[in-house]
Amino acid sequence: MAPNKDTEEGITWNNKNVVKFCEVCIDYITKNGCVQLMRCLKNKYDSMKKDWRLWKFLKTVDTGLGWNPTTGKPDCSDEWWDRKLKEKPDAKKYRHKGVYPLLEEIWDQLFGDAVATGAGYVAPSLNPESVDKSINDADEIQN
Repeated sequence: MAPNKDTEEGITWNNKNVVKFCEVCIDYITKNGCVQLMRCLKNKYDSMKKDWRLWKFLKTVDTGLGWNPTTGKPDCSDEWWDRKLKEKPDAKKYRHKGVYPLLEEIWDQLFGDAVATGAGYVAPSLNPESVDKSINDADEIQN
C-alpha cells in the first residue's frame, strides 16, 4: 500500500495528533511570539546543516579510512584526528561518536544537492511534478 499524505513512517497525522501539534505551537507562540518560533526553527535548521557539512567533510576528505560500526565514526589515528581538528575544531564532537545512521540519511535528503525520482535526479528546489516522466530509464539506457 502506498503511503498517503496523512501518514508518515512512525507518525499518523490524525485529528488528535494535528490538534496536539497545534497546541504545542500555540503554547510556544504564546510564550515567545511567532517571530521567535520561526527564528528558533531556522536556527535549528542552520545548525543541523552545519553539522551535516562537517560530518560529510570528515567522511569524505580522505580515502582509505576505516569505519568503526560500534561508534559509527571513522576509525582513524590520533594524528589524523589532530590534523582534522586543526582544520575544523567543531569536529571534536564526532571524534568518539558518529551521527546516528537514520539521522544521517535524513540529513542527506534534507541538505543534499540532488533528489532521486523515478525518472532521474532533480534539484531540491524543482517541483518534481514538472519533471518529464515519460522516459523509461531502462529502455533509454539500452538505446
